[in-house]
Amino acid sequence: MKNGIMAAYYADVDARQNERALPRLRFIDTNNADTDYLLEQIGDTKFILGPLLKETVEQLIPALPVGVNVLALNRFETTEEPGNLDSMQQHNELSTPNDNDSELTQLVLPTSLNYFGLAPEDEAKQLADYIFSKGYRAPIVIAAQSNLYQRMDATFKQQWRALNNKENKQRANITSVTFNDSGSLREGITQALDVAQSNERINQIEYMTNDEVYNLPRSRRDIDAIVAFASPQDTELLNPIIEASLNPYDAKQVPVYATSRSMDYDSGKNQWRDLQNVHFIDMPWLMPEHNWKALESEVATAWENQNTMQKRLFAFGYDAYQLLPELGMLNTLNYLTHDGLTGTLSVNDKGEVIRKQPQAIIRNEEVQMLME
Repeated sequence: MKNGIMAAYYADVDARQNERALPRLRFIDTNNADTDYLLEQIGDTKFILGPLLKETVEQLIPALPVGVNVLALNRFETTEEPGNLDSMQQHNELSTPNDNDSELTQLVLPTSLNYFGLAPEDEAKQLADYIFSKGYRAPIVIAAQSNLYQRMDATFKQQWRALNNKENKQRANITSVTFNDSGSLREGITQALDVAQSNERINQIEYMTNDEVYNLPRSRRDIDAIVAFASPQDTELLNPIIEASLNPYDAKQVPVYATSRSMDYDSGKNQWRDLQNVHFIDMPWLMPEHNWKALESEVATAWENQNTMQKRLFAFGYDAYQLLPELGMLNTLNYLTHDGLTGTLSVNDKGEVIRKQPQAIIRNEEVQMLME
């Protein structure tokens, strides 16, 4: 994240050819720091980027003096740190000690509080909106038994019910599958698709006729989409199970949808083979075609072999810095957006930065962008 912040800062330096016109940056380590220490370090700073951890946000924000502009890198209601950073023990805070030297003074509201995070719930909600807009009404939702994916599962279903209520439907047609290992994953999918029941009926017929029955198990035909909230490793397993369970002679193809939490770009091309035809949403920064090729080349030179998580956090830091001078307009005019590395960003009435990520599909062992 710090690398992303600094990359955005020096991009500003190059664009303006005047470092003195930019804010001075000061990073504060909040690891094991109490609120009094942070307030002392912040001093009369007027612009703060951070904190990252939810508990630090909750402690620091109420204690800040009037007149401070904050872009917190988490939300009060978010229970997981951005990017699933369970092992991260510290974060950095960006500030500008003097608000008279920067264009931020003119562009940011005199006192504002905004929240920007890589909330998994946002992705689940976006996926529900997208699938519903495509006309699908009877999905199977498959979710791993972990806190992260259960939260995404709950958010998806809540949004799905809200969308159905708008159409005055009494019931949201969702089939749920929860799993904790490969065995329960396979069993859950076959049960949800009615394949297990089909096999039972075949066995009963064979028993009654006492003869071999030439058969082909059939899956349900009312299912029109499958949604997966699972790790990249589990998603690679479930997609072949789904393909094997669907009717091979049925012309209808049931699309599989996932979020960025199911994608890992470090595993090589074999994973794309197992994820064939999977639709997903992810940051523009990780898509094969985006508008920052020069920056991508510079980042690859400066930090070789960044893994998927590091790339996401770099993009998060880069966008957080670039949002600072735009927050005033984004807060005032909610219809405005900022096209960032992490997605198309806007600000809602709660001051939360909302991300909309592009759609992609795996075809021929490659990631291909989709036009909505």
